[in-house]
Amino acid sequence: MQLYIYCDASKLEDDDVKTFISNGNTIIKRLLEFLPNNDQLRADLHQEIDQENPADIKIGLDFHVKKAKQLEKPLNFFNDLSKEFKLDFVLGLFTDGKPEDVCFFGFEEGKGDSFMISQYVGL
Repeated sequence: MQLYIYCDASKLEDDDVKTFISNGNTIIKRLLEFLPNNDQLRADLHQEIDQENPADIKIGLDFHVKKAKQLEKPLNFFNDLSKEFKLDFVLGLFTDGKPEDVCFFGFEEGKGDSFMISQYVGL
């Protein structure tokens, strides 16, 4: 199953958007550090940065999972990022190559739970 987790910038206020954009490179660096340390997870960095329309900024991972257990490491990683950068994230799946948001988690939305999310996506 092809999934993604991206930063959710859609609800950020103006000051938060500026902070998010200024933290963008640090977040990308953390993602790049996370990737090689997870040989169980086939993942790629995803980054679409539009400073004029922050709601459309997408920084995160596209990844493939076969089992619910494979969600634990990425969710723990993004839960840690949410605390550090005060961000929410969206997890979704690709259906016929098109992204479909499934659930939100993070700083405001609360911790992402691998068991519940695996149920949402049908793992």
